[in-house]
Amino acid sequence: MSKDWYTLSPTGLLARGVLGIAFGVMVMVWPITSGLAFVMLWGFWVLVDSLGSLGQTLRSDTTGRMWLGLLGLFGLVAAFLAIVTPAMTAVAATWAVGLWLLLRGGVELAGAFGAAGDTSRWLLVLSGVLSMLVGVLLVTNPGRSAIALAFWFGVSMVLWGAAHLGLALLVRRHRSVPASGSTAGDAALR
Repeated sequence: MSKDWYTLSPTGLLARGVLGIAFGVMVMVWPITSGLAFVMLWGFWVLVDSLGSLGQTLRSDTTGRMWLGLLGLFGLVAAFLAIVTPAMTAVAATWAVGLWLLLRGGVELAGAFGAAGDTSRWLLVLSGVLSMLVGVLLVTNPGRSAIALAFWFGVSMVLWGAAHLGLALLVRRHRSVPASGSTAGDAALR
């Protein structure tokens, strides 16, 4: 790894780690509230993006104004649904991801059995089966799946925060060691 990591502030890394862990724990404790808040924030982002698309249609030098207008109108509908009915939007999004995973798994399985020669088919078969399994889980119970996805997002945030805490300690240790030769911190960051 580059020595650029040593130039980061250990205090900043420590703050990122603590905030990541705190955020992750909150998401794991309140996955439903966190998921609904995320969907609503996404809805507000889509609202702003849609208004920008519609604003672009008013400019005379814009090409593809019809497509931008349609994109803006569809975005307004999606934003309205996400802001007014975030639970329904989260369930619909989870269901859509489940369908996508089912399709992806089917394509991967077809690719595995249609592959010529000495390719490693078992990896494509494994990937296809796992994609289809997760897809079935998401489609058959999208409400609980949305909550589970929020929970696992919280777990990943805790792990991300812990990694930043470890990095902060390594950077702090590297700064406290004189610059003569390689240190244990150098080896750990490589």
